[in-house]
Amino acid sequence: SRKKLNSKLLHMPIVVVKERRPDNKPFLANDEELISEHGNVSLSFDRDSTKGIGNLFVTSKNVIWLPHIDTLEGFSIDFYFFGLHAISRSQDTFHVPCIYCQLNVSEDEEIREAFYSPSEESTLESIYSAFCRGAALNPDPDDDSDEGEFFTSDNLPNIEILGTQMASDEDDGYQEDIEDEGDDPISEDPSNNL
Repeated sequence: SRKKLNSKLLHMPIVVVKERRPDNKPFLANDEELISEHGNVSLSFDRDSTKGIGNLFVTSKNVIWLPHIDTLEGFSIDFYFFGLHAISRSQDTFHVPCIYCQLNVSEDEEIREAFYSPSEESTLESIYSAFCRGAALNPDPDDDSDEGEFFTSDNLPNIEILGTQMASDEDDGYQEDIEDEGDDPISEDPSNNL
């Protein structure tokens, strides 16, 4: 039952999935909805080995990976345990482009990262968007603030977000480009919600 699964998730970030529906899709809880499905995605929990190729299901509660070989076990991770998810094209992170995830686990846990690598790199953005949507539906219950954490060129230099190099504050062309395109400049008033 799903209640047993959820109680396990409070103690284990990664749940082994042994059963699936006849159409090879995962069983979902009554209050869980499928956000997106992606075929031919490999899953790795370290940089050196893979669990195989399978289908990735992003739901309103979990990220579920089921291998193509239905006799093998799949894996489900509740959104609560994702501390970070990002597109990575750096071979320093993983040998192929992937969705890189850091898991909110204790130091004692053996698995602290997950790498979801689609066979077609062009699907990274749609997988990333699905992760963002699922994460937005599952805010951190321990976070009392109304504001999210914002990443800028000041606190994460030289990062790439969805294939676009972030502009530094010293880059005068950045503001000019926005104004030249006819867009309103973004207000620097932090109380102004977009």
